[in-house]
Amino acid sequence: MITENIHPVWSFVGRIMTLTMFVATLSMFMFCSKNAKQEEPVVQSSVKSTPLYLLDCKRITEAVFKTIDPNDIESITVWKGERAVQKFGAEANNGVIDIRTKKATQPPCLTP
Repeated sequence: MITENIHPVWSFVGRIMTLTMFVATLSMFMFCSKNAKQEEPVVQSSVKSTPLYLLDCKRITEAVFKTIDPNDIESITVWKGERAVQKFGAEANNGVIDIRTKKATQPPCLTP
């Protein structure tokens, strides 16, 4: 076994260097934590923006929409933005979901 004789001063210097590095790291962590940009909380609107639902050109509620049997649907057209408002008026501001069933007897409301 080889042992080296280390002068007590160098042993002390090593401890001081280790302590200095620890303090510097801790200081950097505290500085970064204090100056870190905190993200704004996400606020969800309490206003529900539901689209206008149409079933064979007749307005329906969201509750009725959820009860439609998928096997009865011939087609679904989704209208968004300005085009929806131009075709269906201000009530279509949140979009339109236009559902056409296989049993529909009249032509589609408006073609895309």
